[in-house]
Amino acid sequence: MNTNRLTACFSTHSKTWTILLAVYFLASCTRQENWAIHAGWTDSLIEKIESMKQTAPAAIIPYLDSTYAHTPDRSITDVWLKYKLKANYYSYITRDKQMRHQYIDSMEALLKGKETRLPYQYAQTLNEKGRAYTDENKFSQGFEAYYDGLQFSLRQKDSCALADFNTSMAMIVFAREEYDKAISYLLPAYAQALQCSAKNSSFNNTFLLQQGILNTLGLCYEREGKADSAIYYYETGLKLVENALERWPSNKTFITLVGAIMEGNLGGVLLNQGQYDQAEHYLLNNIKINDRTGFDKQDARTAKAKLIDLYLRERRYPAAQKLLTELQQGLLSATESGEGPKKIWIKWYLLQSRFLDSTGQYRQALSFYKRAGELNDSMRRLQSALYKADMDVAFKERNNQFTNHLLKKDAELKTAYLIAAIIIGCILFALILIIWINLKRIVLKNQQLEKINEQKRTAIKALLESERRNAHLMKLVAHDLRGPIGAIASIASVAEQEKENTFTNKELWEMVKLSAEKSLKLAQELLQQPDVHKKEKVDLAALLAYCIDVLQFQFQEKSQKVQLYADSIVVELYQDSFWRVIVNLLSNASKFSHHGTTIVLSCKADADGILISVQDEGIGIPSRLQPFIFDGLQVTQREGTTGEASFGLGLAECSAIVHRQGGDIWVESQEGKGSTFYIHLFLN
Repeated sequence: MNTNRLTACFSTHSKTWTILLAVYFLASCTRQENWAIHAGWTDSLIEKIESMKQTAPAAIIPYLDSTYAHTPDRSITDVWLKYKLKANYYSYITRDKQMRHQYIDSMEALLKGKETRLPYQYAQTLNEKGRAYTDENKFSQGFEAYYDGLQFSLRQKDSCALADFNTSMAMIVFAREEYDKAISYLLPAYAQALQCSAKNSSFNNTFLLQQGILNTLGLCYEREGKADSAIYYYETGLKLVENALERWPSNKTFITLVGAIMEGNLGGVLLNQGQYDQAEHYLLNNIKINDRTGFDKQDARTAKAKLIDLYLRERRYPAAQKLLTELQQGLLSATESGEGPKKIWIKWYLLQSRFLDSTGQYRQALSFYKRAGELNDSMRRLQSALYKADMDVAFKERNNQFTNHLLKKDAELKTAYLIAAIIIGCILFALILIIWINLKRIVLKNQQLEKINEQKRTAIKALLESERRNAHLMKLVAHDLRGPIGAIASIASVAEQEKENTFTNKELWEMVKLSAEKSLKLAQELLQQPDVHKKEKVDLAALLAYCIDVLQFQFQEKSQKVQLYADSIVVELYQDSFWRVIVNLLSNASKFSHHGTTIVLSCKADADGILISVQDEGIGIPSRLQPFIFDGLQVTQREGTTGEASFGLGLAECSAIVHRQGGDIWVESQEGKGSTFYIHLFLN
């Protein structure tokens, strides 16, 4: 077996995993400033847990539960961090796969529906999920989780999460010894980490994330044989450590541990460059810091292996033998499990073989060399799944799945649009059909209305002709009545002047005379139709009193009282026709009221005119007849309370006269309780 090949397998990338694990442990929620976060408390909690990993790992879970139980106002991010810390505990302390996945599932469930509000936490959950699967050699599922997280982080433009994902993927290809490809992930990860710290200069973003990337870049360039580049990134990392010690003194223990790991790696590069003094300085410093409780003893053993190599190169065999024995005892008493201790054992076997070979113990040297080869082959077989897994192919397949998913969603969306278009089309067709049917009905209604209007026009024409004939007939009647009525007036005038007349007789003859004169005037009006009459100023109070006097005999026959409440209002009216309206309304009030009742006639001014009312206590008007009493077309006549005849035409004439005066007339009536007729005359 090729010794150089075996030596190459003595990878120090276990130190890188230690740093990245610390990064993930210390990934607090400070990146989400809008959520309640206890940043200082979180950092001290994680530092305490890192210390307990070396001193009392079994007490970590009880300590976490107790701390959270006594922490008030725990936010979603605080609970998420608790799950994350427990997932990492079961990942690297107890190696309990089932419990690890249980807490990763809890992290994912806690963030369901909140992914865009807590993008970093969600991305870290997918990152943790990917690492869990790849640690179990389930590379297909692990690569899918990494791909989903990377795409999510790209959509969210979260430079912090992108740096984490690129680093995780770099570690996968690093473990496959594809260092050049690992560098292609790490360089953009470093640029993204710088952007992340510019947005949020927390301890995690400014120190831990960048430190892990710089250390891994140094290892990659070291394995590629590019020592200058490796030294540059290690020294850059150590400058970060120096600045961090000044900026975050409370994290001194952890920063010192990480710096020691970096020094051990730098010592290894300087060793291969032949700079033994500097290499020994850095390696001894690493061992001094990490080879104690609470620090990274496994990394100290790696540094011891490098220092043994240095002693053998310088032929310092006693020092090499002493350190070989010390390293063997440390490995035998080590509690760590996994690949890290096995790789150090391989290094120890090879170093022991070299030491024995250098001191002439060739058979024993060959035995240790074979044991190193067997252990290395065993590890290779265990890692065969990793070497067979192709992350690029997996990403391509996942991308194809994602593309197909998008195409499917697009097709579903187009189908939804098509269905919506069909539904809208159906609705529009239905609306058009309804509009067409209604238009057809409207046209039909218009035709029917036109027929009705034509019928009305014919009826109006017939009415006008009838009115013309009636007017002619009335003129004939008026002409014939003038003679007898004139004679009555003359007789009444002569009788009034008789000396024997008493005061009462005189008054009665005067009323006969006035009635005759009014009748003559009416006959004259009929003869003068359709001549236009002129309005004249009338005192309404006097006119209403006169109308009561005209009907006083009718009121006396039924023992009825008439009360007049009238303001003295002078208004322009067609007096000769208007007084007939009042007389007609008073006559109807008397006719349809019982003996001994009261009729109230009132007149008052209102805001826009004059309101006249005639109120009785009679039999009232049935509600079925009220809409028709003013049109004269329906049969509405009824007998009076004492059998008085009624023709049902008086109210129609009243309505016509009031409207000609520029007013309005209406009735309010309740059957059995009486009626009130109102006339409203507009002043303007």
